[in-house]
Amino acid sequence: MGTVAHLAEKIKEGLEKNHPKLRKTVIRKLAPTIAAVIQTQTANTAMWATVLPIETERADIRLQWISRLLANPLLDTKTIMEPYIKHQLLEAAKTGQITLMMDQTDMDDRFAILMISINTGNRALPLIWTVEKGAANIGFDKQRDLLEFLEKLMLKHAKIVLMAERFYPSANLFNWLQKRKWSLTP
Repeated sequence: MGTVAHLAEKIKEGLEKNHPKLRKTVIRKLAPTIAAVIQTQTANTAMWATVLPIETERADIRLQWISRLLANPLLDTKTIMEPYIKHQLLEAAKTGQITLMMDQTDMDDRFAILMISINTGNRALPLIWTVEKGAANIGFDKQRDLLEFLEKLMLKHAKIVLMAERFYPSANLFNWLQKRKWSLTP
C-alpha cells in the first residue's frame, strides 16, 4: 500500500470515528481526497488527481471524480471540521488565550476566500472557510456566519483575540466583537 493510500485509510478511520452518521460513500471518497491534498500540499485539483489512490484508466476521470465529490451537497465543511475545531479550541484555551486569524484573499479574480485559522505554536491552522465566485470583498454576513459557528464551539470564559489579515474590518465586525468581548488586532 502506497503512502497516500495508507494515509487515506487512517483518515477514513478518523472520519468514521468522528462522524458515525456520515454516509459511507462520502467517507469513502473524502478520505483519499484529503490524503491527496495532504500529499500534494496544494489547492490544485489536477495535482490531487495525480496522486489520488483510486483505480481509473484516465487522469480526466480522476478530475471528474474530484469535481463530483466537491459538488456533493452532503459534504458540509462545518460538519466535517467540527470535531477537529473543538479539539483545537480546547488545546488553545489551555494557554489562556485563543488567537484566531481571519484572512481574506482572491485567487486570480476567480474566487474570493475567507478563512479563519487558529494560532497554535508558530503555526496558523485553518479551522473554517467560505469561498465565493468572483473577486471581491466577502462581506460581514459571511464573516459573522463563520464567527458565530466558532463561537458556539468556544469555551464560555475563553479570552479570544481575532487578528485581521488582508482586509479592513467593518463597523459591523467591530460591534459584533465588542458585544462578545473579543479583542481585535488589525
